[in-house]
Parts: sequence; structure tokens; C-alpha cells
Amino acid sequence: MERFLELNYPGQGTEREKLKLIILYVLLHGPDRDQVIAHARRWDINPHKAEQFMRGDVEFGFRWYSIEGTLTDCGAGPAVIEVAKKLFDDFSRSEPAQQTLPTREPDQPRADGDPGHYPGRPDEDPSGETATEPRPGRGLKPDPLTATTATELMTLMSAYRVWKGKASYRKMANAVGNRYAASTFSTLSNRPTLPSLDLVRAYIEGCGADQADLEIWTRAWQQIALTEPDQAH
Repeated sequence: MERFLELNYPGQGTEREKLKLIILYVLLHGPDRDQVIAHARRWDINPHKAEQFMRGDVEFGFRWYSIEGTLTDCGAGPAVIEVAKKLFDDFSRSEPAQQTLPTREPDQPRADGDPGHYPGRPDEDPSGETATEPRPGRGLKPDPLTATTATELMTLMSAYRVWKGKASYRKMANAVGNRYAASTFSTLSNRPTLPSLDLVRAYIEGCGADQADLEIWTRAWQQIALTEPDQAH
């Protein structure tokens, strides 16, 4: 995990960015979207905030026990949890003190019987929606321009898929008119060489990318192809 962080944020990534990458990494190798939401509910994260969690945006309104529990339920091991806890503690020290909430055993029902709402949380209103939006500029999405090798680019492509909601590979294939089979997308990260630009763009487009994102991923592919011309296929 530490090596993974070094590859994506070589000595300059913030604690927030690194924690986000850990969350995306765990979800990439974990359950599907509905299961993540179910796990998050168990740890006092309502569905609205679960969407934030799946984007790795946990810098505002989240408590460590909720993050830890959800990551663990999604398959994170002790070593990953340890790194995530240190990063969370490091960036939390610079935040204003937040109201301390009562904790509960994870399997106990909440007082109002609603699994998506925890009474008294300062970041929720009675409807279960978030009362305060995350501050702008926080929680950067995976940046393909940080990749310097084909392997790093494909790792970030997988992270981008998670950040966009982890669509099924079949849905991604349908989104691009079945130019590529779902199996091609699902095995992309196992390729030993840089995939073609068209395949990269199709994968990112299938995730739901807009034109601006497609252009950024194109630039990322080009800069790697220029440095590794024999690896592009």
C-alpha cells in the first residue's frame, strides 16, 4: 500500500489525497455499489454521504469509526486500515474541533429505526440529507497526468471507474456502443503493455467521462506512449 501511494503521489501528495486513493483502491477490489452503501449504513453513513465515500471524499463530516468500519466491511486488511488511520489523524489535526458523537455497537438499530440516519449528527438534517456541502476544491479525483508508466495509468483508470460510481463492465461496454466487449474492460488492468488510445478513451467514456476528462486521459496516454513507444498496442 505504501508503494502504491508513492507511485501515485511521489513525495508531494497531501494526506487527504492519499486517503482518498486508499478508499478508491479498496473499493476497486471490493463489493459493488449497493453493497458499499449497505456497509456504509451499518456504520452511520447515510446513502447520500455513501456516494461521497465512494468518491473518496471523506474530508468533511465523517468520523473515523465510520470510515474504518466501512473499509473493513469492504475488505480492507489491518495494514491498509493502519495507513488510512494515520492519514486521517494527520489531516484531522488541522481541522477545527468537531462535535463528539455518541458511538454505538454496529448491529444495534438507531433510535429512529432508520438505518440511514443517526439522530443528532451535525452534518445531517432530519430527512437524512447532508445539511452542509463539502468545501469546493477538496477531494481531487484520480489524475492520469501523474502516471509515468502504462501500469500506473491502468491503475488510475481503475480508480477513475470507482470514483465515477463503479459501473459494471457490461454497462460500460453498452455505453460505448459495444465497440469493446465487457471482458476486454474487465481484464484491462492485467495487460502487460499500454493499451491503444481508442481502448483507453472507450474505457473512460464508459465510466461516464465528459469531453474534458477524455482530453486529459488522451494527454496522459500520449505522454506515456512517447516515453514508452514500444509498449503501446
